[in-house]
Amino acid sequence: GTLYSVALSGSGNAAVMSVSPSSLNLGSAIVNYANTTAQATVTNVGNKDITGLSFSSNQAEFTVSAQTCGATVAPAASCTVTIRFAPTAAGARSATLSAFTANAGSAGVSLQGTGTPQAPSAAASVTTLPFGSIPVDGSSVAQQVTFTNTGNVTVNAVDVTEGVGSFTGTGGLPTPVLLSGDVDLAPTETVVSK
Repeated sequence: GTLYSVALSGSGNAAVMSVSPSSLNLGSAIVNYANTTAQATVTNVGNKDITGLSFSSNQAEFTVSAQTCGATVAPAASCTVTIRFAPTAAGARSATLSAFTANAGSAGVSLQGTGTPQAPSAAASVTTLPFGSIPVDGSSVAQQVTFTNTGNVTVNAVDVTEGVGSFTGTGGLPTPVLLSGDVDLAPTETVVSK
């Protein structure tokens, strides 16, 4: 008899997960004060649904803060996951974000960030107020002092007071108009005392 040869081809159905980028640098954030975020994209490059998708970080400073992903990702579909970096210590910080599935294995994203130390600071616009000579029972022109938060975190409960011991000269010490109550100053914010 005659032997015939027939070429056969086909493709199997499989879920294949791609996560990009493979590494993320989330930049700098002030320790225990601020945070930064970045996004990674999960894509199903296979021809079968990805099922059981979930995420986990191995460091508490890096967390998933939002995502458009469900547990299932259809073929050719993509979704995003937002990673939040909130450092609790200064210096270089790192972690791995892992994406797990029931049928497409797992993938990891390398995460880096830098914790910036808190640096609270405030400054006055002047260090002395010269009022000059004032007649008895007279009054001087009001002068202002501006207090500015020159640090990188909020300065809480700012309260401006005047010490009698800081007054030099003759005559009585007038009652100044000062800040009413405590205020919080965010970085670069100012408050004026008259």
